[in-house]
Amino acid sequence: MSRTTDYLPPKLLEKGFDRTAFDCGIEPLNEYLRKYALQNQKRDAARTYVVVDPDDRILGYYTLVFGAVEPDDVPDSISSGLGRYQIPIILIARLAVDLSEKGKGLGGFLMREAFLRTIQAAEIAGLRAVMVEAKDENARAFYEKVGFRRSPSDQFKLFLNISDIRKNLDV
Repeated sequence: MSRTTDYLPPKLLEKGFDRTAFDCGIEPLNEYLRKYALQNQKRDAARTYVVVDPDDRILGYYTLVFGAVEPDDVPDSISSGLGRYQIPIILIARLAVDLSEKGKGLGGFLMREAFLRTIQAAEIAGLRAVMVEAKDENARAFYEKVGFRRSPSDQFKLFLNISDIRKNLDV
C-alpha cells in the first residue's frame, strides 16, 4: 500500500528542479509550483519542500508559512488556556502529489515530513497548532483522517494541536 520508504527526503525547492512536468490534477496547485513557489521563497514569504525522483522531477510538495489566528476561529481544544490572544500557527499552505504517485502513500509521507519540520520550528518559536485550508471535501476528508479538526467558523479550515503531533510522532 505505502511506498514511503522509497521516497527521498524532501528538499527545499531549488531552481534546478523540474517544475514543468508536475501535475496533481488541480491547476491552481500546479500553477503555484510552476510560477510562484520559488518567488515566494526568495521573498521569505513561504518555504516549499519537494520530493523528487533521481532525475529531479517533482513528485510532490508542501508549502509552509507562519501565521496567527483569532481564538474564535479554532476548536476549543486549541484555544483553551490562551485567553483572547491570537494563536500562533504554522499553515500548510499547499500540499500536492503528482498524479503518477496518487495512492502510493506520498501524501501521508509529505504530511509527516511537514509535521517534523513544524516540531522543529516549535522548538524555536511558540506554535500552538498546524492549520490547513482544504480546497474541497476530498482534501478535508484526507486532513480529518490525519486528525485535523474543523474550525467552528469555517468547515474548510482545519487545525491540529502541536501537542497531538508530538504524541503521534513520539517526539
